[in-house]
Amino acid sequence: MVSDWPGGRYAALAGTSMAAAHVTGAVAVAAALHPDWGSDRLAAQLASDAAAACPPGPHVCGDHEFYGAGALVLPH
Repeated sequence: MVSDWPGGRYAALAGTSMAAAHVTGAVAVAAALHPDWGSDRLAAQLASDAAAACPPGPHVCGDHEFYGAGALVLPH
């Protein structure tokens, strides 16, 4: 993801700080689609969808050492 950087520049960054806004948006969409779901069910569904979207193997999104839970999938 590209973010602003000191000195009026931009930089390609990654990590939890950069992912937080995207995950928050996905949670908002999922909560709007499923208002009867609690936070535990929303978190479980998003984690399950993220894991299912990734192939297993080293240095791909299924590699949890580098990519956490997987690739975010926007709920529908």
